[in-house]
Amino acid sequence: MAQGLLIDKPPKDYLQHTDIEVKKAAAAVSIVSNNLRSVTQTALRFALQQAAVTAAVVGVRTETQLTDSLQTLASPTLTQDETNYLKNAVPATVYEQHR
Repeated sequence: MAQGLLIDKPPKDYLQHTDIEVKKAAAAVSIVSNNLRSVTQTALRFALQQAAVTAAVVGVRTETQLTDSLQTLASPTLTQDETNYLKNAVPATVYEQHR
């Protein structure tokens, strides 16, 4: 979840995104989340629902984070409107290093 920046940490520059873009992305994830899906689950669902993604490597430090991440499997998938909202929140970038 971008080093926790999309979940619960203060925004800062991350990869090619400014702190303002990170803040906008975190706000979008929060808006799409609801009583059926936590922000962690929303962010993971978004990543896993992308055609180019075959796996997500999730770093957890606590049992609570692990439980929340595992519960993503039982959480509702994102609707097309939710996916589009998240995609439009911040412009996509292409990672060019190590290619």
